[in-house]
Amino acid sequence: MLSRIFPRLSPRVSALPTPVKTMSQRSHIFTPMDWMFYYFPNYSRDKVALMARQIKIHFAIGFALVFFVYHPPYKGADYENFHKSPLYWYKYNKLERSGQLQENLRIKRDWFYDEDPNAS
Repeated sequence: MLSRIFPRLSPRVSALPTPVKTMSQRSHIFTPMDWMFYYFPNYSRDKVALMARQIKIHFAIGFALVFFVYHPPYKGADYENFHKSPLYWYKYNKLERSGQLQENLRIKRDWFYDEDPNAS
């Protein structure tokens, strides 16, 4: 009765096959655990040590992915790789036409500390 009034509230039947539905219950993220128990019985004899080892391995893999694959050093770390918007080009050309751009780009100071007036 309720499904006739509110069709969105009626439970939907999943179209996924049974092996796909139960995949998260049967396997681990990278390696199915039944393969670990079958092919490496000495490695997986102690279940707590296996879990701790798996956590360390997955942490190392995740750390390496984040720092070496997803963000390689010095790739895109400068402003040359960014998209320059039409507003940026409008302001850039306006400054270039007025001569202010060259004044802003000119090196105005080539020393870091002021000269010491007490130095002889």
